[in-house]
Amino acid sequence: MLANDIIQPKKRTDEYYEFIGEANECIREYINSSTDFFNYIENKSKSVSLKKKLADFFVVSQEDSGITINYQARYYNTLQAFETMLNDANAKLKLIWNKDGHIELSVEPIINYSEKLQFDNDYNLQIIAKKDINQCNHCIGLGKGDLQERQVVHVFKINDQYLELSEIDDDSMIPSELNTMTYDYSNVESIQELIDGTKTKLKEAQTDNSLEITFDNLSPEIGDIVGAKEYITGISMQKPIVQKIVKCTFEKDYTDCDIDYKVGD
Repeated sequence: MLANDIIQPKKRTDEYYEFIGEANECIREYINSSTDFFNYIENKSKSVSLKKKLADFFVVSQEDSGITINYQARYYNTLQAFETMLNDANAKLKLIWNKDGHIELSVEPIINYSEKLQFDNDYNLQIIAKKDINQCNHCIGLGKGDLQERQVVHVFKINDQYLELSEIDDDSMIPSELNTMTYDYSNVESIQELIDGTKTKLKEAQTDNSLEITFDNLSPEIGDIVGAKEYITGISMQKPIVQKIVKCTFEKDYTDCDIDYKVGD
């Protein structure tokens, strides 16, 4: 429901809805706020009675989170706004199902597990690494013109940067092994536009490396940060958890649940 709700200014005279103060209190005030819509035609507010209000489904912890926020939103998705404003405060939104049948929201600090623990081969964990060794690291951008008159630029991926040839001061930075692609942009208006378009095309051609890890001794929450490294491929990551997926199997005398975590974007 939070993903289907939009934050609006409280009054016509307000430019933004403001979240200022202790985090749980700010979220509680929003969840419990009345639903008013401003009628621009008649220049007045109108209160609307909804069958399904946020407060019918959510309650917010009464505890002081110790986290102060200062955030403004205007016609913005509520879940995205909560995630953004809490991330700015190095905090996360925790959701639990309470005994009264409501979803209880509470704000907690983000835990960066990677500062104390890095999952790697030394822990005898099952680690599945996927690395694309044939990714393009060079893109030739072809602009307007014909033959000798055609605009041509070269963009290279160097570490995590995308640099055009004229932006590289040290030629030794150019990869010694190139996987090259071309980008035809014949209706381009300028050289800079061709450079920017070629960089974007090379970025889009990249495939993500991935690590899949099986572990039993950690219970992170959405928003927490985990780190991992696989020595053979050299892949290492430090990413926040963005999804927590519970898979359950129900049989007559047996119930089994597994939790999968997704990290990154």
